[in-house]
Amino acid sequence: MSKKKKKTTQKAPAAPKYTGGEVYYGNQLVGQSYMDPNKGVVTKYTPTAEQEESRKAAQGRINQILPTLGQTSPEMSKQYDDISHAWMDKQTAAYDREYQPLLRNLREDYSSRFGGLSNQPYIDALTDAETRQRQPAMLDISRQGTLMKQDLYNQAQQQKLNELQSLGYVLNSDQTNFLNALQNPQQSSQQANAFNQQNYSAALNQYNAERQAQQQNTANLANGIFSVLGKF
Repeated sequence: MSKKKKKTTQKAPAAPKYTGGEVYYGNQLVGQSYMDPNKGVVTKYTPTAEQEESRKAAQGRINQILPTLGQTSPEMSKQYDDISHAWMDKQTAAYDREYQPLLRNLREDYSSRFGGLSNQPYIDALTDAETRQRQPAMLDISRQGTLMKQDLYNQAQQQKLNELQSLGYVLNSDQTNFLNALQNPQQSSQQANAFNQQNYSAALNQYNAERQAQQQNTANLANGIFSVLGKF
């Protein structure tokens, strides 16, 4: 007596599970995407120790500089004053060296003409030389000294802005690494999940087609049996 073959029922393909993605920097995992049962899809960035140290140092320096923008410490202000005054003293001494021969010639001229310096024409000439030449020169030196101090201040502020810009590049680079570490595992995960979904859809379509064919064969067999029985 032959054994009856056991009818096997083909199971539907299981839905694909989420496939995560990972990004490594050397041997260190810096970015990953995974499925959390409670939170859903999670994309995580883990900077290297060097990146984290660089970011903290840059942010700390930025926090030091920002409050000082537009301000000058008393020590630096005194230093600017000293530099400015030293320059003005040097320029004044240089001008006086050129101005003294003019006064000497003036004294000799009026002394020879009027027999001394106790006379109004000499006093008027001396006053005129002081008013027309030395005073404007001293005012110009003073103005240039003030501009020098302002320029020193502006240079210091510009140095701060340049440093902030450089530190900003460090943080922007860190942000770029952060975005890449998030995007790369997401992209690889999306590609893997798309591939799995495509395979699942193909397997499911094949399963449905085979099942429909089996159901059709069963229906055709039943119709044939009923047709034969109907003849009796």
